[in-house]
Amino acid sequence: MEGLKFHVDKLEGANNWTDWKFQVRIVIQSAGCMSAIQGNIKYPEAPATTASEKELADCNKALNAAQKVEYDAQAIIVGSLSSQVRQLINMCKEAKEIWGTLHSIFEQRTEQRQDRLFNDFFGVKAMNEAEGVAKHIARLEQIWLELQDETWKEDQH
Repeated sequence: MEGLKFHVDKLEGANNWTDWKFQVRIVIQSAGCMSAIQGNIKYPEAPATTASEKELADCNKALNAAQKVEYDAQAIIVGSLSSQVRQLINMCKEAKEIWGTLHSIFEQRTEQRQDRLFNDFFGVKAMNEAEGVAKHIARLEQIWLELQDETWKEDQH
């Protein structure tokens, strides 16, 4: 994560969850840490007791690299949480666990959410003059993507 500068709005709660998740996912991808939140970090196998100095050094180097991916992902996520939200995940030990806990808290997965999304999408009125065309289209696209995501997940169950 050396030299990587980013600004992610603090996650305050459900009201900014979708935007926060989008921002954090991009930062985590750019830092090369997606494997941490997916739980796919490749840790090296412990070297044999008869391993040479070079093999031990290589194993140590690989272990440090894997740990760096994990810790960078944790730093990105935790550094972008409000203190109130941080309290909800302070017992988590790994980035995947933190990510999963935040999802289970803020990601609505109910029929009520699907109903709300349908109502939001089909209830959109004519564009507000102050909103502008681009923002209006972006809002519709966001609702549509969330609706597709929700119905896809429902089909998987």
